[in-house]
Amino acid sequence: MDKMVNYREDNGFLIIDVLFEKLDLYDTPNVLKSVEHAVSTAKCDSIIIDLSSVNTIDSCGIGFLLAVRNRIVKREKGLVIVCSNESLMKTLESTGIDRLFSFYSSLQAVYTVK
Repeated sequence: MDKMVNYREDNGFLIIDVLFEKLDLYDTPNVLKSVEHAVSTAKCDSIIIDLSSVNTIDSCGIGFLLAVRNRIVKREKGLVIVCSNESLMKTLESTGIDRLFSFYSSLQAVYTVK
């Protein structure tokens, strides 16, 4: 674990918990490095990015999600996002990014679909 993300393998998934409230210009470059490391060392075929702690996102945060998606697709792994914050989800939907990702409201919801 580092101070920006926590990652662990559980139930056949690599779960990446983003641990701060804002996913923005200031934090995304360092978070991307942490996520890249986690994905490159993971033995799982599916990755969950858990945004449960995130309350706000800007265009750099959305760019972060797209960059992670591109890296994961190149590794032929699956990706889903957990977003329990309705306001954040509305922001993501307004950008159209919800058409590129599978979003779930909780980890339990992901496990149920698996």
